[in-house]
Order: sequence, then structure tokens, then C-alpha cells
Amino acid sequence: MSSLWLKIFLLPPGLLKNHLQGYADLAAQELADHVRRLKCFWLLGALSAVCLLLGLALGGVAALLWSALPRAGMPQPWVLPTLPFGLCLLGVALGAWACRLRTNALFPKLRHQVQLDILTLKQVAKT
Repeated sequence: MSSLWLKIFLLPPGLLKNHLQGYADLAAQELADHVRRLKCFWLLGALSAVCLLLGLALGGVAALLWSALPRAGMPQPWVLPTLPFGLCLLGVALGAWACRLRTNALFPKLRHQVQLDILTLKQVAKT
């Protein structure tokens, strides 16, 4: 096995540099994808929380107005329950969408590539 490592280190430096650059590019790409997914998850979660809180607050205001004001004087009474219910429904939908977003394990493609390289090294060592 030590002769294999010796052969690897005696290869032209540009070849090893290109291989390591490929690893770095793959890691950077996967990290950017993971960060993008996390940002999307947190943004959807925050929007969901804001919509739910706003819907609950407006629902309380709507209940107070419904009980305090005469319904005969309201120009459009259907708006009072509809707006808070719509906001709560939107918050639940955004929360469900955030939960459906899957965050994969970090660097799965890089791990797979390392496993392939190790397998190749083992096959070369056998010959």
C-alpha cells in the first residue's frame, strides 16, 4: 500500500492539483445548494409564522368587531371572518411547503466521489 501512495505522490503535480480542484469545486457547489435550500426553508417558515400570527390577531379583532358592531350597519360583513381565515390558511400552506422541502445530508456527491476514488485506489493496489 505504501508503494501506491508513493506512486500517487510521484505523479505530475498538475494532475493532483486538478483532482483536488475538482473536489473543491464539487464541495463549493454542494455547499451553495445546501445553503440555498436552508434559506428557502427558513424564509417559508418565517412567512408561515407571520401569516399565522397576523391571522390570529386579525381573527381576534374580527371577533371583537363582530360582537360590538351591529351587523345591519356593516357594508360587507363577510370580510371580517374571511381575511383572518385566509391568512391562517396561507400560513398553514406555507408551513406545509416548508416541511416538504428536504434538506439532504451535507456533501452527498462529494462523499460518493471519495468512495469511488478509494475503490479505484484499492483496485489499483490489487494489481
